[in-house]
Amino acid sequence: MVTTQKALSNYNQLLISDVLARSTVEGNFPTEQFTVNVCELLGDSGEFSDVQLAYLNAVGKRRRKLRVDAYDLTREDDAVTLVVTDFAQDELSSVATAETRSNLISGSNFLKECIQEEFLYAKEESDPVYQLAFDLLHLGMSLTKYKVYYITNSLVPESFKVPPQESINGVPIEFHLWDLRRLHTLAESVGQREPLEIDITAWDQEGLPALRVSNECDFTTYLAVLQGEMVADMYEMYGSRLLESNVRSYLSNRGKVNKSIRETVIAKPDHFIAYNNGITATATAVSVDEKSGNIVSISDLQIVNGGQTTASLFYVRRDPRANVSRLDGISVPMKLVVVDAEIAEALVPNISRFANSQNAVSASDFFSNHPFHQRLEELGKRVLAPVRGNDSYQTRWFYERTKGQYQSEKGKLSRSDQTRFERQYPRVQVLTKTDVAKFEMSWLQKPHVVSAGAQKNFVQFANAIENKWKVKSGDEQFNEQYYKEVVAKAILFNSLRRGVINSNWYKSGYLANIVTYTIAKLSHSISLLPMKEMNFDDIWSRGEMPVTVLPELVSLAEKIAMLLDSRTREVTNVTEWAKKESCWNGIREDFNWTVPEAILSWLVDTSVAVGKKATAADKQRLDNKLKTVTEIFDYPAEEWRGLQDFLVENNRVASDGDLGILRLITALEQKVPTDAQAARLWKMVDRARSYGFGGLR
Repeated sequence: MVTTQKALSNYNQLLISDVLARSTVEGNFPTEQFTVNVCELLGDSGEFSDVQLAYLNAVGKRRRKLRVDAYDLTREDDAVTLVVTDFAQDELSSVATAETRSNLISGSNFLKECIQEEFLYAKEESDPVYQLAFDLLHLGMSLTKYKVYYITNSLVPESFKVPPQESINGVPIEFHLWDLRRLHTLAESVGQREPLEIDITAWDQEGLPALRVSNECDFTTYLAVLQGEMVADMYEMYGSRLLESNVRSYLSNRGKVNKSIRETVIAKPDHFIAYNNGITATATAVSVDEKSGNIVSISDLQIVNGGQTTASLFYVRRDPRANVSRLDGISVPMKLVVVDAEIAEALVPNISRFANSQNAVSASDFFSNHPFHQRLEELGKRVLAPVRGNDSYQTRWFYERTKGQYQSEKGKLSRSDQTRFERQYPRVQVLTKTDVAKFEMSWLQKPHVVSAGAQKNFVQFANAIENKWKVKSGDEQFNEQYYKEVVAKAILFNSLRRGVINSNWYKSGYLANIVTYTIAKLSHSISLLPMKEMNFDDIWSRGEMPVTVLPELVSLAEKIAMLLDSRTREVTNVTEWAKKESCWNGIREDFNWTVPEAILSWLVDTSVAVGKKATAADKQRLDNKLKTVTEIFDYPAEEWRGLQDFLVENNRVASDGDLGILRLITALEQKVPTDAQAARLWKMVDRARSYGFGGLR
């Protein structure tokens, strides 16, 4: 128990430190930043899709406590989520049972009152809470459920029981509690996802008949057939948490129901198993009945292929026009791959990738290990930022290629080394993948995409990078100069954000939309100027925005805010309106903004910017060639001889010329290949791997 308390205390200190550091960078109040942090954590695990901030702490009818800190109206499973948070900056603390219950109920109290029209009368239309209440009022019976989350970094008594389910006009309200103990478990879990435990006996007391496929690999495969009703029920219960992250990103951009699936369910349900490819899923464990051999429970179930089938069955069942109340006649084939938890993080994404290889899922949906991220990670460790102010040392910007990488690398060090690590990589100089996607897509004039949420924005950003990377010499543009510009865009975005928060005109709400639209408008306006480019080098050198430029951008942001909140907008909800391309088209084309002299005189000539990018690309080209050669000698000659033996045995894989190059490396006196020979050698390795060669990893 002492160890557990110490672990919780350490995690709480890291959480508080991270919240306070990010609140300083982004200009948020600590309580608001805590909401952002924990919603990001739960969003990555599949609990949320696109959380928006909206704050209310009030007293309603009959002295009822009303609270809300954030919400998610994305409704991938036609559910609405409300979030209530509490942030304690002190040492490890506890929250009493009565207070916990009160905070959970305060969210449902808000729901009950905000769906009454009179609730809107006393609210300002620009208030995010008004927008939320307006949407909830008009969503009505189209919802499957409301979900109320209470999230705190305090400890709730382990004996606490979540209140029983309520309902509003027949729509059920689910209560979800996340205290420090549960947040810590999630943060420490493999892949940062709370495992789903599926009790098969809830649908069939005898369990699920399955054929176990024996093999000598580090996983076990089962073949089974699920009933359609069970598949739809699971999606109703767990929503997108069932879907592995790659599939979740893919599915979020598609329609709710596949037309062919709908037609088969309605017209020929008994043919479903023949017409549908079914589901591929992974798990970390299964429980099997000893007598029957049936699966009775599944641990950490994740659907890696067949997400559209899963969601479509749910939506067809609840569509009154389909006239399908139950799916008893539907049978869904399933391949279940059971992988040990220790290797799941590495293996599951590959299973997902290859399971989807014949579908229209872009390679960028599997983007975490893309060379683009590896390049930025390497540049982050190598490129020193200029000395700032009175500092006597240079720092670096840390690029998180994987979630939580900064804390993970820091946690491996001794206390004194952790201090040096933080000095070298300040917490305020951490970039995540979704951060970079947000900064880049804003500058690429896609504010409506950024406003659609981190996951959807990242998918589009990944597609854009993939398209640039795969062309000949395309990767050379992602070089040291590019990395410096990414950092400059981060400084621009965060400086503008703080400037808006500290302005006398900004009240609350739509901050993220205002900032991304302002940057997009700035980018568009500069693109119309002859021979002028954004001066990213100056931002990088200063480590901050020039004092003459930032006020002009804050002034532009004020105009953008008024346009987003205009009474003539097509959609009542400002957040939803900001997601529309028509919103951006109007601001881009119809809003005339002249670049002020303070910014105009600061911009750099296009010839200078192009020259620097060309030089950086040339340097990257040389770095690539050098890396191609030097990485050959990272492997001992014995491993290259293993490749040689494989190629000789499989004589159709390599040509005599290929083998001649390989002999340069396998000879007793190794010789250094030319750049062209080295590139050809690595292609030979890739080709050999496709034929089953398992070495040189």
